This record gives sequence, structure tokens and C-alpha cells, in this order.
Amino acid sequence: MASKDLIDLRSDEGQKLLEDAKTGCDGACQQTLLALFSKQATNFTCGIASCAMILCANAVNQQKLDVDTDKSKLPYTEGMMFSLPQTLAAINFDQLRSGGGLTLDQLGELFVSHGCRIKLRHASDSTVDEFRADATSAIKHTDSTVGVVINYKQDVLGQGVPYGHISPLAGYHASTDHLLILDTWPETEECWAKVDDIFISMNTTDYTCGKKRGYIVVNF
Repeated sequence: MASKDLIDLRSDEGQKLLEDAKTGCDGACQQTLLALFSKQATNFTCGIASCAMILCANAVNQQKLDVDTDKSKLPYTEGMMFSLPQTLAAINFDQLRSGGGLTLDQLGELFVSHGCRIKLRHASDSTVDEFRADATSAIKHTDSTVGVVINYKQDVLGQGVPYGHISPLAGYHASTDHLLILDTWPETEECWAKVDDIFISMNTTDYTCGKKRGYIVVNF
């Protein structure tokens, strides 16, 4: 990790935070989302991959699928997203490639096209306290009926790569005020990050649209 304030999920400390969150003794964790996590397949599909995981975690819980044995039956995957009419109605893939990925607003349109209700906040229109409240409230829905996705700048967070990025959140550790980022970028790792630091990394300008990055709370 590029920052001492980022805690690698695979480290002993990262696993201790995860265990605390999973048991509910110091936070919460969406374990189905964590089990479904995978890295993005291309350099421009972090938003597509994040959307697929959020949709899939909810569907898996609703359909009571065993994600360890029924992966062939998963209702949503990143690859599958490209052929679904709801996705095609919201996304132009030529523009997606040329633009290097989805903006926050485009990601919101994708979730809405798939029948979700969303709360979308650009960091310029929000506060760190609102973000903390929204993110932790979403993660407490451990059945994945509510999800949360962030759009942030990786180097500002301390990950060492200069990219705007999208990833879902899957856990919260209350006493340390850290959120678990399921980082879809292949070259960086899933990590725990301070809420304040995540908000700062979202409060950066996406120059493809001229707006600040931010987050989306997804309701089913």
C-alpha cells in the first residue's frame, strides 16, 4: 500500500478488522458481496464490474444461491452485463472505451436502467458526515438489499496510481472509522480506508464531465 492509512485486506490487521465487521461486534460486512468480488476485466470497466457485483449480491441473496457452488448460475457477471438490454439502454460501449470508463452520473443511469432506486451524491454537494451515514447505513443491510459504490481518485487516497476509479464498499469497522473498498483495479488491492480520506479522494474533479466524483447508494 502507498499510504500508511490504508490497510491491506489480506494483512493480519485487515483480517482482524474484517472479522470484527463480520461478527457485528464492531461494524458490519456484506459477506455475499465480498464472496462475489472479482477484479475488472478491462481498464475501462470498473463501473460495469462494480454494478454487476452489487446487482448479483442482491440477486444471490434473494434467490438463496450458494456462491461457492453455484457460480455458473450467477445472474450477473461483468461479461454478462454487456449483453443485457438494461445495460445497452444506458451505456454506449464505444463511448465507454474512448472515455476510459463511466462517470458517476452514467453509473447512476446504469443502476436506474436495471430497476434500482439510487441516491447519488457528488462530493461537492455532500459532506463527510452525510457520506459516513449513508455508507454505514447501506452496509448494515447485510442481505445486500442496499449497496454503495464510490467514485474516487486512487492516488489522492494513497494507492499510487493516478486514476479515477469506481469500486463497491463491503464493510465498515466502527471504532477505527474505516470502510472496506473492494478495489476492482488489477494493480491495487482491496483495502480498509478512513472515511475522511475516502471523502477527500471523492472530492476531486472528473475532467471528462467537469464534476466532482462521489458515491451512489443503491436500493432494490
